[in-house]
Amino acid sequence: MHLPTHIELTRAEAGCLSFDVTPDPEIAGRFHVAEEFIDAAAFNHHQTRTRASVWAKITDGIARTYDISGLET
Repeated sequence: MHLPTHIELTRAEAGCLSFDVTPDPEIAGRFHVAEEFIDAAAFNHHQTRTRASVWAKITDGIARTYDISGLET
């Protein structure tokens, strides 16, 4: 219910080039997120917006693992 809204809001952000969420084929309830932003400022804006979102509140406590590449700050 909340995931489609999170995806829609992220894709509408200025500087978001792509944002895809796919279920893990082997582990139920696990998702893989692939996102691309035009630059570090757009990515940082996304992080700030997301931290203050409903999505952050309802997914608080869920472990996340990140592999961030290609950003120059």
